Amino acid sequence: MKYEVLVKRNVTKKIRSIPKPYIAKVYAAFKELAKHPRPSGSKKLKGKTETYRLRIGIYRIIYTIDDVVRIVHIERLLHRQEGYRSKK
Repeated sequence: MKYEVLVKRNVTKKIRSIPKPYIAKVYAAFKELAKHPRPSGSKKLKGKTETYRLRIGIYRIIYTIDDVVRIVHIERLLHRQEGYRSKK
């Protein structure tokens, strides 16, 4: 069964600012996450429950999985030089 992928508004805005070759790769990754929310290459982040990271070239997709309702929440899209820690 497929998962529903929900993308936060800040991620949608960030996608507009990245180079065009990566836009298609990011959307393809979203579609793949709907089929397989824990693909090979994804890594669970320490200290966070059900939060994962997926590499897409020089970008990282940070997402959470809710297996009960079968939803993948795309939380952040980061350049690899940006930090993973939340801003306070």
